Amino acid sequence: NNKGNGDKAIEQYQLALAILIKALGPYHPEVATCYNNLGVIYSDKGDFDRAIGFFEQSLTIRAKATNRDTPEIATNYNNLGLCYNGKGDQDRGEEYYLKALAIWEQTLGANHPLVATSFSNLGTIYQKKGDLDRATSCYNKSLAIRLQALGPDHTDVASCYTNLGNIRAIKKDYDAALEYYGKSLCIQTSALGPGHPDVATNFNNVGAMYKNKGNIGEAIGNYSQALAIWEHSSNYLDIVRMSWNMAKSLREKAPSFSLEAVSVGIGA
Repeated sequence: NNKGNGDKAIEQYQLALAILIKALGPYHPEVATCYNNLGVIYSDKGDFDRAIGFFEQSLTIRAKATNRDTPEIATNYNNLGLCYNGKGDQDRGEEYYLKALAIWEQTLGANHPLVATSFSNLGTIYQKKGDLDRATSCYNKSLAIRLQALGPDHTDVASCYTNLGNIRAIKKDYDAALEYYGKSLCIQTSALGPGHPDVATNFNNVGAMYKNKGNIGEAIGNYSQALAIWEHSSNYLDIVRMSWNMAKSLREKAPSFSLEAVSVGIGA
């Protein structure tokens, strides 16, 4: 499972770190990379405080090794931004994302995919802050770069469409949201395959928009497709969420319907 893989990766990186420090010294760039990788794993596990500690150690080494900003230093800033955003500190997250953006633009050029990543990350900050227009601007900048650098069929382009759809959904512009979610769904189905969990998420998003528009039949159809995918992924929480969405939609279609009537099947 993911937790087991993460724990095993931590064990291996800690072993590698000890060897690198002994062989190369504590301030070698490879040591900084190892600290960064440990931070990524702890961040993925949701242990943001420990992740921040490793990212700061990596940043200290990289800053000591050079008197100029580098893409690797920007990576540390970006990862610190991710952690603070995850902790709910959007102000510090924004601060680090802006530092990463400035360095990546300077060192890699304004049309590099990592610059698009910065704009996308900043969009999530502004979205959480409720500044939807600024979030939309960042997501559109990210989309423009990714379309040029990666092509129209890349999954990162799909992520931009999903983000823009989320903004339109918050603004209750459900038709525009459906258009964005539809574009994302088309790309993800082609690139990832029809059984991928991200495809299920998009079916869920589409279903929610149809439900909000009052088209319960279309909502249930899309929720059913999402549920079918998630049942095979054995992700219990996703299955419960999807079953609950379907139950609420069915209840709106037939008010006498009991919410307890939808069973939850767990795939083997």
